Amino acid sequence: MTATEMLCFERCLSSAFCCGECRCRELRLTGEEAEYVQNAYPRACMTPLDESAGKRWYKISFPHHS
Repeated sequence: MTATEMLCFERCLSSAFCCGECRCRELRLTGEEAEYVQNAYPRACMTPLDESAGKRWYKISFPHHS
């Protein structure tokens, strides 16, 4: 991903999780996007679901801060 694509993806990801208010979502990601989430957010739990058209659905959840 280019720097511009990463910035755009990061904005979309933030929006999907309502800037941290939502802790669990199902998102359809490319392999590269899934790898980015795993590397950028190592505490996130990613569960692969169905795959279609080169993308896979993932259930992504973030732990509550203690």
